[in-house]
Amino acid sequence: MGDYHINRVPEGWQLIKRGATRPSKRALTKGRLIQETERFLRGKDAVLIIHNEDGTTVEKTYEAGKLVPPRWAKWQEEESANDQE
Repeated sequence: MGDYHINRVPEGWQLIKRGATRPSKRALTKGRLIQETERFLRGKDAVLIIHNEDGTTVEKTYEAGKLVPPRWAKWQEEESANDQE
């Protein structure tokens, strides 16, 4: 499973795989790059971390190219179920 990051750069926005030196995709707007990234990740297992300009992040997890709940959401559900027992 690859970790990909969407970051703001002077030329717009880039998609880069963790550990890579060159971006996989670039776009002028974040929205456009997210659309291109969703097509790029079809059929792949990946974690996409979107870095917002304010420093916050959003995590999306793809399994075989389909969006699934983030890893931390699964842990929260398990902890919540254990607390109720």
